[in-house]
Amino acid sequence: ERCLGAKVGLVGSVCNMIGDEEFHTEHTTPESCDLQKLFRTMADAGCTHCVMEVSSHSLHQHRVHGIRFDVGVFTNLTQDHLDYHGTMENYLAAKLKLFAACDVGIVNQDDPAGHAVAAACTGKAVLCSQRETADYCAREICFRGDAGVGYLLDTPEGAFRVESPIPGRFTLENS
Repeated sequence: ERCLGAKVGLVGSVCNMIGDEEFHTEHTTPESCDLQKLFRTMADAGCTHCVMEVSSHSLHQHRVHGIRFDVGVFTNLTQDHLDYHGTMENYLAAKLKLFAACDVGIVNQDDPAGHAVAAACTGKAVLCSQRETADYCAREICFRGDAGVGYLLDTPEGAFRVESPIPGRFTLENS
């Protein structure tokens, strides 16, 4: 909100928010009717943007069917939801549905599934990696144990220092 100077709604696994007001959530991504009602509430409250966690379950269950996303982000594909999807192939197929509905797909090219995700983008694919061939490249990476992660991010606009207090390799991928 500070960066855009706009009111932004949030849909996620921890909570849904409009400004400082929190709304209870049962699922990471609400059922389609509840999601549309939440979007209406956001619009009525003056929200011009929404940041949304879209679960693979919701993609498979068509909860976000018909929604066009400005940007989708792929960080990684792990074995988190095999209890639901059964196989990694099914899990990936669910995630790919998001990138068929995005104008821009930001893709972690270091994940083995990254190439499939980039290929599924119907809009522009923006590649992130620790390799220099990516659009956004993390280098000079420093893992500081419990103190977090720092790195230099090369971008088309120049190089920027990134610092996160959250430790772990996943933090590098997520940021």
